[in-house]
Amino acid sequence: MAIFAVRMFDAEDGELARDTHRAAHLAYVETIRDRILVAGPLASQQADVYDGSLAVLQVADRRELEAIINDDPYYRGGAWERYEVQVFEPLMGAWVDGGTSGM
Repeated sequence: MAIFAVRMFDAEDGELARDTHRAAHLAYVETIRDRILVAGPLASQQADVYDGSLAVLQVADRRELEAIINDDPYYRGGAWERYEVQVFEPLMGAWVDGGTSGM
């Protein structure tokens, strides 16, 4: 299993697309809930406006990760115009049981 951090960037009309596809997105999220470590929207400089999302997922490989993102109604529906993926290795923090080994 691998852990990936994914930053999704909203399209220019992302707010409208979010509103349009929110119910389908939330239903989809329930089907992949076991692979999501944490996820949520990111606020722009104006705290009441979202301009993207961040997710940390644990999946078999990058192929599975990209299938998950590409099947998301927010991506298919145009809320997110693109995304960036990076391998993530949690080493320390309140969510991680352990010390700082490997740093």
